[in-house]
Amino acid sequence: MANDDDDDNNVEDEEEEEDQRDVVMNSRSGAHHRELEPGLEQELCELWDMSVERAVCEFLAELPDGLAMLDGFVRRLLGTYPRAVECLLGVLVNMATLSPDRIAPRLAARPHRALLRFLLLQVFVRSTDVQCILQTVQLFNVLLTVSHRIQ
Repeated sequence: MANDDDDDNNVEDEEEEEDQRDVVMNSRSGAHHRELEPGLEQELCELWDMSVERAVCEFLAELPDGLAMLDGFVRRLLGTYPRAVECLLGVLVNMATLSPDRIAPRLAARPHRALLRFLLLQVFVRSTDVQCILQTVQLFNVLLTVSHRIQ
């Protein structure tokens, strides 16, 4: 009888530990990192994978509020869902790489320049998520390369 109670307590402890693993404290910024739902993560990864096609990047670039949506999601999700931000920044990197004439000038324009400043301050200074930092470095690398070619 005592073994059954111990087994129940162990199961409860394991479930509690799993719940606690879902939220990881980011010691540098104090943000709570959460795992994405598997379905959402899969969809974001598929979008990222699709964005290696020029036609997809051009479609995304043509959306009237496409960059504003990416900007908004990155800002809202950065401290909580770094995997989502990594995927969204990956899409942005692909768009800047495959449609540089459309994306680079728009990112340099006033409304979207704030996103670049935000990435500099929030990702480089405060983030401890290596993958988000890597995608941000890649984005700035592409933008600097493109701006050099344009001038």
